[in-house]
Amino acid sequence: MAQFIEDIYTTDVIRYILPEMIDMVCYDHHFKQHPEGAMVYDNKNESYTPYSMKKHGAVPCSRYVVDNGNVFDHVMAALRMYDGKDPIVTLSILFHDIGKPETAEMHPSGDRYTYIGHDKAGVITFKKIAERLKFSSKMTEEISFCIQHHMRFHTIPKKATKIIPIRQSPYYNTLKQLTIADDSCRGEAFDPAHQKAVFDAIEKIYKIFGEKEIYDSRMKDIINGQDIMDIRPDLKGKEIGKVLSKAKEYVIEHEFKVTKEDVIKIVKEMK
Repeated sequence: MAQFIEDIYTTDVIRYILPEMIDMVCYDHHFKQHPEGAMVYDNKNESYTPYSMKKHGAVPCSRYVVDNGNVFDHVMAALRMYDGKDPIVTLSILFHDIGKPETAEMHPSGDRYTYIGHDKAGVITFKKIAERLKFSSKMTEEISFCIQHHMRFHTIPKKATKIIPIRQSPYYNTLKQLTIADDSCRGEAFDPAHQKAVFDAIEKIYKIFGEKEIYDSRMKDIINGQDIMDIRPDLKGKEIGKVLSKAKEYVIEHEFKVTKEDVIKIVKEMK
């Protein structure tokens, strides 16, 4: 896939198929976070070589000048890291950073861009692409899920409430493959031990709460919408859903080690 995308880019065919990807070339990734694509000009030898932290250092000396790689370079590197044959994983990798051009803002330091919210923006942009290219509803849904959540794996999850629905999703394995390619393509900047710690933490949470069907059944036995209406007849409409969500968060935070009576007491005290 990477070679195909590069071929249609160099021949300018890409503007007729995926014009949204052209803008990726215009936005840099700082070489410390994303060495992929970064090149170093050696003033002594008057030559360019790929950036290497081991050779050139975290902050190159005056002998070297670093040209950052860009978002397009990163996506190509991520595609090359995936050696599987699942087309949905491949497309998820291809589009995971499609929202970066739209969300790019210069960092206060002036030496790099930030891309805050590119996951959410990427879903919107991708859905337009999917509609144009006639992707199926399931393909669109699965790839959108991966784009939306691919940033969740950069830090070790601390709140189970945020990771449970992701881990229980039927699209989790696709997302995981995207995440592995997204991180590991960063070469010397990639920390495999950290990635393992992230996945281990997710599995630890999943082991506690289990499959969605089991989880939903256990939660329903402890607290559900009808319970909220019975306990709090003063609540109307969306207020019921908000209190139910808070009650579920309480149950999750205590890893189901609560009784129905415990939750009822909490619900009665909620504002």
